[in-house]
Amino acid sequence: MAEIKLNDSFTAEVDAFRSAAAGLDAGSVSAAAAGGLSLPTVDAYQERLYRIQSLMLRLERLVRKDAADMDALAAKLKATDASGS
Repeated sequence: MAEIKLNDSFTAEVDAFRSAAAGLDAGSVSAAAAGGLSLPTVDAYQERLYRIQSLMLRLERLVRKDAADMDALAAKLKATDASGS
């Protein structure tokens, strides 16, 4: 039977992976407001910023989900190892 070894630093690596996404939602797209200007270029620029922010927030959620999945995998591996099966 193949044996899976879980590196002792795995939890720390997953925590570092998770925290890498923590600041992705810190910026404010509305901070790049152009005051009372209503130019097509300014509007397009702000729309691009909103899209980038949306992608970054999705990335943050994906990283958090992946980190949770890695935590669950580590827990299952440890439980399997403890049961001896």
